Amino acid sequence: MPRPLRIEDALLSPREVVVTRTVKAERSLVWRLWTESRHLAQWWGPHGFTNPECAIDPRPGGRLRILMRSPDGDEYLNVGTLQVIDPPAQMVFTVALLNPDGSRRLENRVTADFAARGPETEVTVRVEVLHATPEARENLAGMSDGWTDSLHRLSVLAEEGTVS
Repeated sequence: MPRPLRIEDALLSPREVVVTRTVKAERSLVWRLWTESRHLAQWWGPHGFTNPECAIDPRPGGRLRILMRSPDGDEYLNVGTLQVIDPPAQMVFTVALLNPDGSRRLENRVTADFAARGPETEVTVRVEVLHATPEARENLAGMSDGWTDSLHRLSVLAEEGTVS
């Protein structure tokens, strides 16, 4: 049984979090939910968070910028760069959580794989911690739960059948 991610481990060496979820939707739709800003804004982040600003340029070297707002009104700016875009199978990008002064609190490399499973899509998100400051302790502690919530929100959006 793998040992759970400890904050101290994440601060000392790169660690990985892997979350997998099967979405009851075709892979092409799931890909669109990841690569179109208006859809990405609807599911990115933990339960209760909103994304008043969300932009993604889905090409290698393209930028990602998401301003997340917690239910308490705290805001978290995430910026990143897309590294690999292989529609509709894989996306690799970096994403950094910035402090209010613009410095990086936490930076991760995210690999999202989309496997067709008949009419469904298996989404596997692998998050590697590249950089973490002591201020990232709370963010690291919630990273697995946050990605689990995000994939749940993605699944609900895909299965509603309201995406145009």
